[in-house]
Amino acid sequence: MLKDRLSLGFGAGALALMIFAILTISLQNNLKLESYPEDSPAGVVQRYLQALEDSRLETARTYLGNETLDAIKPNMADWTGSEASHRIILVSETIESETAVVVVDILTSYQTSGIESSSYTNRVIFELRLQEDNWKIYSPGQSPF
Repeated sequence: MLKDRLSLGFGAGALALMIFAILTISLQNNLKLESYPEDSPAGVVQRYLQALEDSRLETARTYLGNETLDAIKPNMADWTGSEASHRIILVSETIESETAVVVVDILTSYQTSGIESSSYTNRVIFELRLQEDNWKIYSPGQSPF
């Protein structure tokens, strides 16, 4: 009788784990990265951050305003090559005529050892201006990661 209860308990536990795994995989497959329009301030910030994360510095530079580009160009190579992964969450986008402010939270995760990881969130405020009908980033002038 005790043996039957143990078998039933193990079977129920295994079934619960399988259901949990199936739900987890289903939910992860339904999470899709929202792509913002290229000509919007949020879209410019999104593409800038993605280019930095992918170590495509020349592409990242195209999203910067002239003044910002001149100030930070020498330091940009130091911003790439990290083993960290980033998740970017749009907090807000405010557009006023020829200026815009985009606020994002950047969740940075590091694999420390084995299955352990470390993470932190950094709120970054991007200021953009219209320059020749294109949104360009003017601040921050340092690495967002």
